[in-house]
Amino acid sequence: MFDFLKSRWPLVVVVILFIMVKIPNLLLPYYWDESWPYAPAIIQMSHHGASLLPTAVEPLLSRGHPLFFHFSAALWIKVFGSTYKSLHAFALFISVLLLIAVYEAGYWVFNKRVAVISLLLVATNIFFFVQSTFVLLEVLVALLSFLSIACYARGQYFYATLTLTILFLTKESGLIAGFIIGFDALVALFNKQEKLNTRLLRLMPITVATAIIGLFFVLQKHYNGWYVFPLHVNTVLTRWKDILYRFRTCTFPTIFCMNYEYIFFFVLLIYSVIAIITLRKARSFALLLLVIPGILVYYFIDDKRFE
Repeated sequence: MFDFLKSRWPLVVVVILFIMVKIPNLLLPYYWDESWPYAPAIIQMSHHGASLLPTAVEPLLSRGHPLFFHFSAALWIKVFGSTYKSLHAFALFISVLLLIAVYEAGYWVFNKRVAVISLLLVATNIFFFVQSTFVLLEVLVALLSFLSIACYARGQYFYATLTLTILFLTKESGLIAGFIIGFDALVALFNKQEKLNTRLLRLMPITVATAIIGLFFVLQKHYNGWYVFPLHVNTVLTRWKDILYRFRTCTFPTIFCMNYEYIFFFVLLIYSVIAIITLRKARSFALLLLVIPGILVYYFIDDKRFE
């Protein structure tokens, strides 16, 4: 027990500090999507009974999404009540689970140093930090996506099946993680060097999860008359021209206008210094000579460059 805690004291410290910092946010009112539709949908489900069926919540509140997040939050309400503090604490609980999962994966796959660095990067990420107490699905999607891929990569196909199925039942965007796992499993199916039962087990997570989420959408079509919420269907892009345009307009502002550029330049600078110290080669100095002027030029450019 002592050895277990000794290897995880950074995790304990970070989690305690993180919770202490976020406690004041538990008393805040709902904001944006919290206020509509998620919190009202969760409260309605808690009144009618927790369920994963599409009929558990009115379509205008569920927005056609799978309902595991609402289901688990409704069970939470049965124990802790439906106050702001209660539901924000539920969101914080999920966020803490993500921090624990990141640390444990880094520790077991790599080492303690990687685990600590990964933990700090996630805990201080501005999007995660802000949304860690929001009654939204995104942190749960991140947690389940991470666990699904981690369990699959370690050959724990039963747990990968469980987490991937829950992920699919949380939000449609989780299908991306399923696509990654399914593609790898399909490629491995033709690897004759592995045993046949191992190759078939690789297909279990994506097969089971797809069958269950498929059943959900079939039931949704039966009860509501549509597979996906009509408002969402109207926003789907089908032309490659529109998709590429959306990709460009979303990617570049995110990279260069949301403070991520500081991270890129800082990492380049650190790598350059490390290369100089360890390699002591001319090309290392050349890399540093390229990075430093780039940083200086960037900071002296007018801030209106991207308007």
